[in-house]
Amino acid sequence: MLSERKHNQTDSNADKSIIFKTYLSLIYLNQEMLSVELQVLIECCKVSLLQASDTPLVEIIENRKINWKRLQKMIAFHSIRPTVYHALRVIKSEKIDADFFAQLNSEVKVKSIHNIFLSAELNRINFLFEKHQISSIPYKGLTWSQLLYKKVFREGVDMDFLIDKNKAFEAVRLLKNDDYQINHLAEGSKKYQHEELIRLLLDIERVEISLIKPNPHNYIFNIDLHWDLLIKPHRYNFDTINLFTNRFNEEEKLLLIMVLHNGKKEVWSKLKYVCDLLLFVHEYGGTFNWDSFIAKLDNQSIEKNLMKGLTLVNLFLPLSNIIIISKEIPKAKALNISFWENALRYELNLKARFDFVRLKFSNHKSLKESYYYLTQYLKYLSYPTPQATRLVQFPRSYKLLNLSSTVVSYIYFSAFKRKN
Repeated sequence: MLSERKHNQTDSNADKSIIFKTYLSLIYLNQEMLSVELQVLIECCKVSLLQASDTPLVEIIENRKINWKRLQKMIAFHSIRPTVYHALRVIKSEKIDADFFAQLNSEVKVKSIHNIFLSAELNRINFLFEKHQISSIPYKGLTWSQLLYKKVFREGVDMDFLIDKNKAFEAVRLLKNDDYQINHLAEGSKKYQHEELIRLLLDIERVEISLIKPNPHNYIFNIDLHWDLLIKPHRYNFDTINLFTNRFNEEEKLLLIMVLHNGKKEVWSKLKYVCDLLLFVHEYGGTFNWDSFIAKLDNQSIEKNLMKGLTLVNLFLPLSNIIIISKEIPKAKALNISFWENALRYELNLKARFDFVRLKFSNHKSLKESYYYLTQYLKYLSYPTPQATRLVQFPRSYKLLNLSSTVVSYIYFSAFKRKN
């Protein structure tokens, strides 16, 4: 009897070993294996967002040595706390570090309560814009959370609206009358009134303004009002006005905004951005006309950003079983994965900034686009702006001095923030 029980247990362990080895064979990328912490994050995303089997996640947690502090840092960087929390709560493994899980639990509860207040405010502001006939498209954060995320919510801190550029003054005036005030990101902006600041931002090719309003529950409502999705260096051969026409249907607009923001602007640098596309594919991928969408784009640069995103989605979900597309989806390259692994904010780290720029260039379709990006970005940094923290601001005609001040200020404040 004992011998039979031992035999069954051995068979069971052998089966588990085969499952685990099979799983490991799937997570090699360009001959480099993903870290165990990144494996945990990817499997958590699959369990929470796709309702996939939790067997691979359990196998990793039960059989691998996890650096819980590193995992905590990576979760914060990738902004997927609710997603990871939901998956780990489901499996209830005793191998999960108690302190790690307690902190994650606390953070998710706070964000969940904040989301409830923000969701109500988002819907109210959306109605306010509609009532005053201000064309607007809410996106990112709460909007995509409501549209795509079923079991968990998307981590975010503010509300984002894209508005018709011609309605910028009217929209800000409306929000001001609703007790919203400019969120002064730098001391210099405090001397400007709302409309004066917008004129200045338009003049120096900025594309957004941030407004805040406290509420009775001690939360700060923050609205980022955008009149363009991308700053000029990123806007290669694309005009945001297309999103306010009938050229694209609602699903296509959702995907296009996602590719422009998550792909072109943020170059799929966080798992949160890939999860948005993952859920779009999961929700609409089988019925969405991918070839028609690409033809409507008529933009090889945006097309490349889309294909890069699909490449990364393929790490979570076999796209060949879901979508029909005539373009070949390439294999994922190590550059994005390396950025995910390092989990360093490029705002605070020079190496991360360099790697982020490398990602930008790898997403460009041609040398011509890279040249356009570089020249326009240098011009962008050469403007004085009240909404940037610089050691010294020079008049607009002193472009080289403003550019130098931007670079030196970035190095200085990055070092100061790391120190503190």
